[in-house]
Amino acid sequence: MRLENKLWYWLRRILRGISIFLSLLWVFLPGILVVLMAGFLLTGLLQGQDALLIAMEYRPRGFFLLTGLVFWSGVTWYSSTLIAYNHDLLYRAFPMGIK
Repeated sequence: MRLENKLWYWLRRILRGISIFLSLLWVFLPGILVVLMAGFLLTGLLQGQDALLIAMEYRPRGFFLLTGLVFWSGVTWYSSTLIAYNHDLLYRAFPMGIK
């Protein structure tokens, strides 16, 4: 293979990887923003910290809060997985995966 063909091969491969990364970022950006915003609201603001402290003072309330957070994270993960499975262009671009 000539040097010019190798360069074009690697350039196409790098650009395809960047394209897939940007597509994945576009698909998962809303979920990432929701998680970051919730984390900021619960730990960064004084009202969120007070709500967490009040919920954790009494054991049953803390249990329900933690159960709700685990459920919310599970639903967020599962819905993002379904969104990724519905995005067929990502699977057609790299049928064997990104190596």
